[in-house]
Amino acid sequence: MNFPCTGCGACCRALPAASALNRGDGVCRHHDAVTQRCTIYAERPLICRVDDLYRERLAGQVTRRVYYLLQAQACVALDASNSGMPLEMARQLVMEEGTALSPVDPDSDLEAMASLPPEEAAQGLEQVMTAVQPLL
Repeated sequence: MNFPCTGCGACCRALPAASALNRGDGVCRHHDAVTQRCTIYAERPLICRVDDLYRERLAGQVTRRVYYLLQAQACVALDASNSGMPLEMARQLVMEEGTALSPVDPDSDLEAMASLPPEEAAQGLEQVMTAVQPLL
């Protein structure tokens, strides 16, 4: 499974002030404002590669479901046009895991799977932030 990035560039324009990638205004120094693309895409840092970051730093610390749903929620928080991302992520997880959906109301099942209980989200976010802090 690969994270369904929309390529909107919102994550590239919302960097922490202390990030080595921040050019000083919250925007990544490798982000091209005209094309909205990364100028070093093929060699971009691990923090910018959602799938590789999970495999290399987070597998075993946080479930893939929690990680990917947190990423999808972050996409929505950064750019409202990504509002369908959590539901799409839930769809991909269901297909990959072979989870059975209710024959009566499968959309309701997907919506429930697309959200994380607050405690699970908080724990997952803490684990993710601890693991990625050195990469920022």
